[in-house]
This record gives sequence, C-alpha cells and structure tokens, in this order.
Amino acid sequence: MLCDRFADATLAYQGYGRGLDLAWIEKIHARTVENVMPDLTFLLDVLVEEGLRRALKRMEKHTDKEDRFEREALDFHRRVRDGYLALARREPQRIIILDGMKDEETIHHEIVSHLSSKL
Repeated sequence: MLCDRFADATLAYQGYGRGLDLAWIEKIHARTVENVMPDLTFLLDVLVEEGLRRALKRMEKHTDKEDRFEREALDFHRRVRDGYLALARREPQRIIILDGMKDEETIHHEIVSHLSSKL
C-alpha cells in the first residue's frame, strides 16, 4: 500500500498543532487501524514559510481545495513541523527526513535509493 497521509499526519496536525493529547490519538489509531503502520515514511522537510508559500501557490491552481490548515497562524504550522520532526526522531528506522528544498529530480532519486535498499 502506498499513501500520502496516515496516522502521522493526525498526530502532527491534531496532536502537536492543535494540542490534543498524543496518547489519546495513538490509542484511537491503535483501535481503528489495528496497529497497522507504514514500513517506511518519507518526510519532505521545508521551512514553514516555504511550505505555506507552496501550498498557497497550489491552491491558486485548484480553487476547489480546502484551505482550513493554510489559514492557520504560523505558530500552528511550526508546531506541526516540530511534531513531524519529533516523530522522525522517535522512529528513525521508519521515518526518513529528506530536504524538501532540493529539486524534484534529486528528491526522486533519494526516495528511489531508499526504497531500493529496503526492498
């Protein structure tokens, strides 16, 4: 299975970003997904300001997209990023941090390289 979001996103946005209890969120995940977790996760890390700039640019092209997260304050987005980085530190064998400021081709090659070594 391949997906672009999973339980990590809920922990980052609702737990770290909104301040909901992390243990409670993890307990819900354990029950709803029966402890199924990705074998490998790529975290494309960028500074908050750059991430928002990219998101807003995408939204200009796709006006039908929901924008509730993009309207949040910078502090919210900083907490979300910090949350993702905390999860990566907690599970370094699963979550691989990649520099999201690199060009797409370089990131693509880095992902393929990590996948090749895991398969």
